[in-house]
Amino acid sequence: MISSPERILKSLDPDEICELALALCRIPSPTGEEGELGGFVVDWFRRHDLIAIRQEVEAGRANAIGIVRGRRDGPALMLTGHMDNGATFRHEELSGPIPPRRPILEPCIKDGILYGTGMDNMKSGLAAIMCAAKAVMESGALLQGDLIVAGVVGEVSCAPVDQYQGHYYRSQGIGTRYLLSHGILCDYAIVADTSHFGLTWAQWFWVHHVGTVILWIAGALFGYWQGKHWWRVIYEH
Repeated sequence: MISSPERILKSLDPDEICELALALCRIPSPTGEEGELGGFVVDWFRRHDLIAIRQEVEAGRANAIGIVRGRRDGPALMLTGHMDNGATFRHEELSGPIPPRRPILEPCIKDGILYGTGMDNMKSGLAAIMCAAKAVMESGALLQGDLIVAGVVGEVSCAPVDQYQGHYYRSQGIGTRYLLSHGILCDYAIVADTSHFGLTWAQWFWVHHVGTVILWIAGALFGYWQGKHWWRVIYEH
């Protein structure tokens, strides 16, 4: 009898994952214009028998959610990635607050490497988690809890400043915040961003704050130890 993990792995097709990543990159999705890509992702979920949900964040922008139902009495796991890929222009082409829609890189595979605008950040990861959920669905594995795949809008760091206003600049996690505050909840989450499983500059914010906490604790402990030492010296002499 084939175990569930083996059945899931047998359902994974590397060529299908690559083709899906290329298809995602063929749909321009700069921040604020994720609507077309979101519709594609929702339709893909529906075609592969996942529960498909289009969650409108604001006009023209919607999170795309696919769910593989589990027993509902276990923890829910979310696989998530953002659909916007930030600027799709060269700097010399920027002539106003609205970025043009033309992709810079034509999606293709060369020498076994995937190329395309937004491929690394993060349409390749989005394709991987979509296909992972499809493989789980096709395997017939009985999950203890729900498996949720969420493509979200508005992650790439943009902010409304001066003349740069409107939904093109509403970002920095707006889609994820809306997702979690409007009914799509989980116990654990994995973000399919690229980092080679190593520490990168993308995590600098967290490194800074965690490092600050560690240094504060270390300083407090050192001060406590020094205080005990010198009070003992003063008392004994």
